[in-house]
Amino acid sequence: MKRTSRILCLLLAGILCFTTVSTVRADDISETEQEKKELEEAKKKAEQEKEDLANQLNAIAAEMEETQAKLDAKQVELIEAQDELDVARIDEHEQYENMKLRIKFMYEHGDTEMLEMLLEAKSIGDFLNKAEYIQKVSDYDRQMLIEFQNIVKDIQEKEAKLKEEEAELEGLRDQLLSKEDEVENLLAKASTTLEGIESDLKATTAKLDKLIKEANEKKNQAQTGGGSAGASQIIGNGVLAWPTTSQRITSYYGNRVAPVAGATSWHDAIDIGASVGTPVYAAADGTVITARDGYNGGRGIYIMVDHGNGLVTRYQHLSAMYVSVGQKVSKGQNIAAVGNTGASSGPHLDFAIYVNGATVDPLTYY
Repeated sequence: MKRTSRILCLLLAGILCFTTVSTVRADDISETEQEKKELEEAKKKAEQEKEDLANQLNAIAAEMEETQAKLDAKQVELIEAQDELDVARIDEHEQYENMKLRIKFMYEHGDTEMLEMLLEAKSIGDFLNKAEYIQKVSDYDRQMLIEFQNIVKDIQEKEAKLKEEEAELEGLRDQLLSKEDEVENLLAKASTTLEGIESDLKATTAKLDKLIKEANEKKNQAQTGGGSAGASQIIGNGVLAWPTTSQRITSYYGNRVAPVAGATSWHDAIDIGASVGTPVYAAADGTVITARDGYNGGRGIYIMVDHGNGLVTRYQHLSAMYVSVGQKVSKGQNIAAVGNTGASSGPHLDFAIYVNGATVDPLTYY
């Protein structure tokens, strides 16, 4: 009684430990999934920020190009204004020099020449014309000088305005250059941040995949009742060893009513009822030719062993297998564990025998 109680305590302790480990594993997966989700969101934000900065940089570059074009045009205008100013100053200087010559002539000769020119008039009309001519020459000099001075003043004002506009454009260009540097720095930081997030996301994804894989392995171990083969055992006195410790046949070879969806009404094997994890033994010496560890349709996890001379055995609906394709096995070797995978109505071993490629009733060998 004490021994039975001790065994029960050990089993309960094992179950408790496994439950605790499973809970921790589930928590780890949940936390890692949340971390991955947060990193994915952070990545999207970083990518959007990087895209926005790139667009901003493109806009600055376009504005820079437009400003530089305006500045180039303004510099051309300024050169043209300076040329106009030079020409106007030349004209002003020439007019001023001409006027000085006439004034000098009048000063050196006094009014004698003017008087002689007027006295030489042949008539009063001629006299008035010559007097008017002298006045017009004087007025013309004065008017031209004033006009050239005004032109020079206008061009100077125009030149000053162009220089002011040029300075404004240069200031705008400098601001854009500074802003361009700032955005480029932000873009470089955003790229670095994005690279860091992508690296963390890659590591977190790998961690999550590993945790899920470990959890699935733990789950499979829990379903199979163990992950390693037991001792060999030859059961029965037939031509072939009986494939498991249970003798309870729940479905015979031949026609039947399909027990579950996906099962066949023609049963090419016998079903031996047994609990999950019950050892499955090789019926004879042979070579493993099939060892499918996935849920392969109706068969679930299954193994096929070639015993030579056209004889092949199949072990189906397993929960675990302990051999691989190409491996040599001996009669009575523990090659798998009973399960409930595939199209199965409950834990059992589906055991089939092939002779030259066609199934036969396994019971003819026992």
